[in-house]
Amino acid sequence: MQHTIPYMFGPAFGLDLSTGFIIDDYGNVSYSYSDSVNYRKYLEFVNDLYEEGLIEKDYEKCTREITKDRCSRNITGVTFDYSWHMSMLYSAQYKEYNGNEPVFKGGVPLSGEHQGFYIGRNDVSGIFGVTKTDNVINAVKVLDYLISDYNEDMYCFGLEGVSYYMDDEGNKVFMDAAKDDAFIQKLGVNPICVPSRQSVAATDMLLPEWHIRLDKQLAKYVRKPLPFMYVSSSDVDKNNGYINYISKYVVDVGNDFITGRQSLSSFDAYLNTLDNMGIKEITSIKQKQYNLYKNNM
Repeated sequence: MQHTIPYMFGPAFGLDLSTGFIIDDYGNVSYSYSDSVNYRKYLEFVNDLYEEGLIEKDYEKCTREITKDRCSRNITGVTFDYSWHMSMLYSAQYKEYNGNEPVFKGGVPLSGEHQGFYIGRNDVSGIFGVTKTDNVINAVKVLDYLISDYNEDMYCFGLEGVSYYMDDEGNKVFMDAAKDDAFIQKLGVNPICVPSRQSVAATDMLLPEWHIRLDKQLAKYVRKPLPFMYVSSSDVDKNNGYINYISKYVVDVGNDFITGRQSLSSFDAYLNTLDNMGIKEITSIKQKQYNLYKNNM
């Protein structure tokens, strides 16, 4: 699972390699993949792990399903994934797991020269805007409806009497059917195509007690990600250019550096290529986004 390696090791080098952008204590936005000092140190470290056999040789092709299978055969010691997977996916692959004690257990983030951290999610995800419409009023009404309390309850809990019921104290409680992940997905809980809030309460109902306790302990290590906010329609086009080209480039070259297919002696050439691809302009857009976010908080 190549995309998880930057999450796991990047923060120890003071980098946010999940969004790619990080904010310093003074509110300055920079691009972690073009950090000439810390990103190079990160690549050297992960390359050493790879050469020593501490990272799977086929990590670029390793999927979550493959990791799950390796857990079932007890041949994987450490992985990095979303929190809920440690109980509902990975621990569940072991015959000795009874739901009371973990087999795969989350730990504190790795630290090095910098204090490690985990990258959280924004409180509301799936936000989008409407830039072209013949009926602005109806467009705004749709967005307002999508983020309404009524819909947010459905996104997180589903339908009353189908996936949850109300207890005597007025709390929502998941029914047994909702503990089946396939059922929940088919019902449309936690949809990815609409603006939705994160609900700890809805998640905790599906987790064992040990997992809930551990999540609470690790929460202090979670750092909020860069706020996602477009500034103008022209910025949208430029940002999409980043997503389509620059992000693919840094992933591909990063894997080449990690595996040794490309020597780190060419690191400066890599940085020059990023400059030529317009990373400075993209970073300035992210800075405007962040400034707008801070000024409106």
